[in-house]
Amino acid sequence: MSIFQRVRDHLAGVIGRDCEGKPLRVGDRAVPTAPPGMEVNPRFDCVLTVAGPAMRPGWLKCLTPDDEDCYGAPAHLRRLDDPSDDSASWEEVTKLTGWTPRSLERPSEVPA
Repeated sequence: MSIFQRVRDHLAGVIGRDCEGKPLRVGDRAVPTAPPGMEVNPRFDCVLTVAGPAMRPGWLKCLTPDDEDCYGAPAHLRRLDDPSDDSASWEEVTKLTGWTPRSLERPSEVPA
């Protein structure tokens, strides 16, 4: 990973990259993946929420749906894409906030 990528990740709040190279941030949902020859602990074989960096360098702290802590390398997680990211539109803004965008009419010539 280049230094430019690392700086950009740091500024964007990326705390690690999953097994597919997708950025992981606090609050992202992910599922654990086992390295070859190993199995995922059945206790943690569920959708996890990334809680932040762990005390061990390079590891992440995640939470299970039961608020149980688990720790692991970001490369052993696979981020779940959030479908709400794809639904960004003016219709969604209007539905959520009640504000409707409108165009402004500008005169073709500015009065002197």
